[in-house]
Amino acid sequence: MTSLIEPAALVVLTPHQPEAEAAVLGSILVDPQGLSEVKVMLRPEHFYMERHGWIYRAMLDLLDRGVDVDTLTIAGELESKGKGEEAGGVAYLLSLISATPSTLNLLSYARMVHDAWMRRRLLDIASLCAKLAHSAERPVDELLAEAEKGLRGVIEERASTTVHTVSAADLASDEQRQADDWAADPQEVRGLKCGLPDADRAMGGWEPQRLYGIGAPPGVGKSTLLGQMAAGFAAQDIPVLFFAMEMPPQEMLRRIAAARARVPLNDIRRGKAPTAGLDGYKAALAELSTMPLHFEPGRKSLREIEWTVRREAGKHGIQVVMIDTFNKVKDTDQKGSRYEGVTTTSGFLANFALASPQELGRGIVLIAAVQLSRAHGLRGDKRPILTDFRDSGAVEADLDGAAMLYREAYYFPEKIAQAKDTEFIVRKNRYGECNHLCPLLFEAVYPGFYPVAKPVTTTATVRPVQAKKPALAPAPTQAAMSAPVDVK
Repeated sequence: MTSLIEPAALVVLTPHQPEAEAAVLGSILVDPQGLSEVKVMLRPEHFYMERHGWIYRAMLDLLDRGVDVDTLTIAGELESKGKGEEAGGVAYLLSLISATPSTLNLLSYARMVHDAWMRRRLLDIASLCAKLAHSAERPVDELLAEAEKGLRGVIEERASTTVHTVSAADLASDEQRQADDWAADPQEVRGLKCGLPDADRAMGGWEPQRLYGIGAPPGVGKSTLLGQMAAGFAAQDIPVLFFAMEMPPQEMLRRIAAARARVPLNDIRRGKAPTAGLDGYKAALAELSTMPLHFEPGRKSLREIEWTVRREAGKHGIQVVMIDTFNKVKDTDQKGSRYEGVTTTSGFLANFALASPQELGRGIVLIAAVQLSRAHGLRGDKRPILTDFRDSGAVEADLDGAAMLYREAYYFPEKIAQAKDTEFIVRKNRYGECNHLCPLLFEAVYPGFYPVAKPVTTTATVRPVQAKKPALAPAPTQAAMSAPVDVK
């Protein structure tokens, strides 16, 4: 009887990453400083291709002796060890440089090489366990101890390449110095500022290594607010990367410019803007062109987001990443339930923000617009709460900070007089006060959000005990109602 399985299908390839191995070596040849970054993670035996291991060993030996690492010195080192011809000589070293996609991703390449080696080690241990299991003459406890020893070695090897534990003494010493620095320079807002003063104070600033969510139903202004915040950060020379999944970057830039110039966008589109308005709009565009604001169009997967952030962080030193919107990330539509997709996306983004100093060389602020479920519109008090985040409860758990937009006229169209009144409600703030409300004025014709000169209160529906305590100080003058937002 003929087997339905082709012989080739029975062949299991040993896990290895030849392209990643070549990229590690090529990156070091382009920028020898990278060797110091990866030598803690990689050893010569981690390379599957023998000549790659030889080349890496030669690099380490040169580094230990204080000799410059380049194609000629490496070729000479290999020649002195009798490996020059087998390793490919200078020609092969030069080919490694040309085959390297980007030196900025050196640590990612190194992790791929290390992970492949770990998989080979696990296969070795599995093979050892199989042999031990057939050793009928040896006691089972002895076999288990030997198998456990092999697995423990792999686990310890993995732990040695990850973040090391720190003592409370070290942390306390650092925090004492930090407290002194803060005392010497008192500030109401410690984090980055987005250009909306009340929102900045309510959130306590926007801190690196944290994931923030801006929640609202469609049509309330999530995208508008994100665009305005992006320009607010960039106006302070803070590099921003904006993932424009909701609308084309050109449309987003038009909205931002119209809001900054306070010129109705429809007038610009129809070519009917007065001369002063057109001049203001063009001036706003000219100002935006000087800002470190970068757009990435189209829906992206989580891996595409990661790769793009890495690329732009290397090129432009990105400090703030904005995603419009969270629910448009491709992975939310993965096979299986929507709940699983959203949960995966939420966890990935939270971990990416937290690990950003190690992955990118600096901590990033990650802010995403998030859709809300329709259920909140059925309640008596329709102000959104954390459980209104759509599709998965993991979102509210993973966010470090969450703010909701609420506009009463959105639910009660008859309240036309309050059509512009919007509330920015801090529902979660892992490192500060929450359930604070600050009023904003939404001008749909531009569109944009602006400060409102009226008292700020705490949302009594959530924390009545704080109803008499103002969350934020009121704006100083009535002029703030008509003046454009100063984000500089």
